[in-house]
Amino acid sequence: SYQRYLENQIRETFGLTAAPIRIISRERGE
Repeated sequence: SYQRYLENQIRETFGLTAAPIRIISRERGE
């Protein structure tokens, strides 16, 4: 929900930068 919203915002703002961010988030654990 909100997490996905932020992810979409980041993806639009940073573009490809959202990819590494997602990896980092996954490493931290959901």
